[in-house]
Amino acid sequence: MPTIEDYAAQINDWEYCYCASCDSIRYSNELIATDQGIKCSVCGSYNLEAPAWVRCPQEMREAAVKCPRGGKGIRKGENGEECIYRCAFRNV
Repeated sequence: MPTIEDYAAQINDWEYCYCASCDSIRYSNELIATDQGIKCSVCGSYNLEAPAWVRCPQEMREAAVKCPRGGKGIRKGENGEECIYRCAFRNV
């Protein structure tokens, strides 16, 4: 069973994530490690999506970026792939 320290380490690893309840990107300083997991300090929800490394069509790079939505917004459009979220987040 993960400990609070494990969840705190996961927050540091994530750097940011997506809070489905707030419908917002939450950075590590907005996340709290608890016995039950990681929660959003703004709304108190545990309904968080972990980031994932993807090739973001918005960033137009060959290198992958850590996407807070894990690439869930990438869709094929008339002009190739595009992301419906058009988020602004820190590239790592």
